[in-house]
Amino acid sequence: MMAIVVSVSLCVAAIIFCLVLGQRVNEERPAELRGAKLLLNERLIQISNPIPLSGRPDQVWRTRDGVLVLIDTKTRRTPRVYEYDRVQLSAYAMLLRHSWVKRRGDVAPYGFIRFKSENGVRFVRVLLYDDEHIFDLYDRFQDVARSSSKAVANPSRALCAGCGHAEGCDAVAR
Repeated sequence: MMAIVVSVSLCVAAIIFCLVLGQRVNEERPAELRGAKLLLNERLIQISNPIPLSGRPDQVWRTRDGVLVLIDTKTRRTPRVYEYDRVQLSAYAMLLRHSWVKRRGDVAPYGFIRFKSENGVRFVRVLLYDDEHIFDLYDRFQDVARSSSKAVANPSRALCAGCGHAEGCDAVAR
């Protein structure tokens, strides 16, 4: 009898702990994601149409309304969203819209960058580009890769230093 009471007490304690923890986690997330369910976590998605593309979104959440919302986590000193963050999330959204995941819901026109630091977690909402913009970027990349176009100089020397086209770029020589 004593074992049953202890077992039931432990189950009740575990349920209460999970409920309290779940409320705390929900409160940390943006309002749009409260009550949402995690659909995908770092799962590789690949498509060949309309363009060959693959990626591994950090998280895809399905809201109570059935909308899919992307989250990409960054660990940076300052919670700043860069243009390539927006492009990355937009490319992930394109993957969702053109893969098996689209059967799970419509993709939100926004996503979140989740900044994780010693000060805690902060979410920044990002408006996503549409597929046409991603097509344009893809075409531009293909032109540069074929060397039929020159890479456009980036204002950040740090990004230029890691570029595979830095050797032939006039901006790096300056």
